[in-house]
Amino acid sequence: MPRRSQASLSVLRPRVDGRATRLSPPPDLDEPERLRFLEVVRACAPDHFRQSDTPLLVEYVRTAILCERAAAAMRADGGPVMNGGKVSPWFGVSQRAARTLMVLSARLRLNPQSRSHPRSIARQQYRAPSAYDEEIDDA
Repeated sequence: MPRRSQASLSVLRPRVDGRATRLSPPPDLDEPERLRFLEVVRACAPDHFRQSDTPLLVEYVRTAILCERAAAAMRADGGPVMNGGKVSPWFGVSQRAARTLMVLSARLRLNPQSRSHPRSIARQQYRAPSAYDEEIDDA
């Protein structure tokens, strides 16, 4: 029997026990991006992401790290307005990255609004027991 290549072994295959497999990070991510990718994937249910979500998830991770870098640079400069009264160039980067992060989180169903459906929210709300229910419990 011939040996199988590394590429053929790295193809995502269903588990024997039927459970969903989690996405693995692409090889082109650097270490902070890879760690954030794994953090996001592990924070969700195993069947939350599909293989086709990988490009969006990679952009989400890169954008999240860019937001953190922009915030750190602004903190180092003394805030969004620098000493000379000029606005930090990182401020615009931060604003655009935050907007992109919101859109990507909605598309990947990572934020609370996109995870919930209007019909299921109504079912999850607490309803006080009616007088009829209390009468049945007392009997």
